[in-house]
Amino acid sequence: MNEVKSEGMNLAAEGMGTVASRIFGVDERIRYVGIVDMEYRVLLSQMRSGLSSLTDNEKDRHFLSIVPRIMIEGAEKLEPDSGQLEFVTARYKNLMVEMYRVGQHIVMVSFDPSVETPFSSSLSEQVERIFSEEVATPLHTDF
Repeated sequence: MNEVKSEGMNLAAEGMGTVASRIFGVDERIRYVGIVDMEYRVLLSQMRSGLSSLTDNEKDRHFLSIVPRIMIEGAEKLEPDSGQLEFVTARYKNLMVEMYRVGQHIVMVSFDPSVETPFSSSLSEQVERIFSEEVATPLHTDF
């Protein structure tokens, strides 16, 4: 994911590179930082220097402009009953992605797969095993 700036960005959006640099400084396992505004316009899409993205730039931009809208807005519908949304996570075999609503922006961060989530990983394996035993079809299918 390379740095991408939308046309017509305001001056505040220009500081997104500094935000990304500071986020990368939090942990060396952070691979990517993406930032969209409330209109889901991509303000920044930046891969950590020296790393290659697992996907091409067009797919990265498309993901960043669409997925936070679906996942964040969908999850926020439970806030009246569940409390304020802290973040949304998607874990893949080769990558973990988290999205945070911060003021008038959504920040998406991807991590190296070495980031541990022991409870979730263990639960995922158990759910898949139980489901496949009871239903006799794999949980993950290719369509």
